[in-house]
Amino acid sequence: MAIYRAVHDRIHIWGNPRTVLRTLQEQKEMLGFGVFQWLVQFGSRPHEFTAKNMELFSREVISILKRM
Repeated sequence: MAIYRAVHDRIHIWGNPRTVLRTLQEQKEMLGFGVFQWLVQFGSRPHEFTAKNMELFSREVISILKRM
């Protein structure tokens, strides 16, 4: 079934903003979604790395996600 394959193959999404958006769009078309949960801090990543990723994600991805 499509949902099991999507969860198995794409449970974690990472990459540049274009890759993340493309993957999210594919998942939305396949599964549909109304809630998006975002985990940015994990492991021993330094605060500065996490802050930079949060800023990039909010600037490059969230604005487009809102229109999906």
